[in-house]
Amino acid sequence: MSASPQVSNVVYLKPRRKKPHPTAINYRDLAGYCDSPERDGDVQVMLRADYWRGFSMLVLDDRRAIRVVDDNNRPHRFRTLEVAMDELIDVPFIAERIIVDCSRWK
Repeated sequence: MSASPQVSNVVYLKPRRKKPHPTAINYRDLAGYCDSPERDGDVQVMLRADYWRGFSMLVLDDRRAIRVVDDNNRPHRFRTLEVAMDELIDVPFIAERIIVDCSRWK
């Protein structure tokens, strides 16, 4: 008798959370990124408005813009500005002014 399971009975599970792109940060890790002891000063947040998709978020670092993504490496989106403000109120060390880019708005 063979103790190994049949190949048809084995199920391979993918990890639920994909590793973000090097120029992206997961939304779950945003508070840790902003509260990092390496940071000096507040983190600037920019919301990009899109009429059909909502608002995507960027975090502006000293040298580059870092996209904020969800668990599937897609941009983390907010439907309205009010929802975005409610979510960002709990994140520490965010600059008082949030930039809203409306260049893609119709």
